[in-house]
Amino acid sequence: MRNKQVEKELEQLVDIITEVIPSLKEIRVFGSYITGGWDPKVSDVDIFVESENEFYSAFIPAPYNVGQRDETKERLARRMSKGDWNYDFHVHWFSSGDVRRLSMRNHVRGSLGRTTKAGRLLYPQSELFYEKIDLNKMIPKQILLYKQTTK
Repeated sequence: MRNKQVEKELEQLVDIITEVIPSLKEIRVFGSYITGGWDPKVSDVDIFVESENEFYSAFIPAPYNVGQRDETKERLARRMSKGDWNYDFHVHWFSSGDVRRLSMRNHVRGSLGRTTKAGRLLYPQSELFYEKIDLNKMIPKQILLYKQTTK
């Protein structure tokens, strides 16, 4: 069951993340908030953020790490600190390469990569786009009649 206040705060958080994280691919909410084990008194809300730029990888080799990831995380923390949040949000930010690496590892609760990808998509909002399409209005009437008579 979705919490109205959490959903409102998720929208605000998505706006902040889209402004701060470069080469953003997707944002998902996952974990106990999605699976039903979330307790508003003690649980945080886990957010998965995937960017396509490997320069921001959590596993970037030292010679290429000039602080770009840490600087971006600090900007995100500063932006989030300005918000009026009723709940705790834990942002897990990875590059696409990181997600592939994490999908191959077995963690205590299973593969973190697969677990995060199973979360509800918040950005891009392609799921919302598809919900608005009425396929019956898009398919020519003759095809619909043909399908109905051939059953």
